[in-house]
Amino acid sequence: MASTDERTYKERKTLGQRRRLFEEISRNNPGKIPVIIERLNGERPLPNIDRAQFLVAESTTIAELCSVIRRRLQLTANQSIILYVNDKVMPGVMTPMWKLHQAEKGEDGFLYINYCGQATFG
Repeated sequence: MASTDERTYKERKTLGQRRRLFEEISRNNPGKIPVIIERLNGERPLPNIDRAQFLVAESTTIAELCSVIRRRLQLTANQSIILYVNDKVMPGVMTPMWKLHQAEKGEDGFLYINYCGQATFG
């Protein structure tokens, strides 16, 4: 059963909790980037992703991450999504995650990514 808790990850955990968790995850998973992926607030056409926390290889590209998100959401070929980080549209699809994390990580160390649906015309 899906959770009815609509609060964001940042609203569910204190800054201190998030920092400790980031440090623990990073220490135990070298070469991986802890990422929080959530549906954009107020976005209804797309479902909530089944979990918020992901570990992504540093070399993973935005295109690869987008494919993972699409699979987790079970989107059809005619459903399109847009990814945002820090309220900005995601950079080029070939950007590696380490570069995005370096430029956009939150104060707790996590990289926060939001997704929403994009209207397509067929």
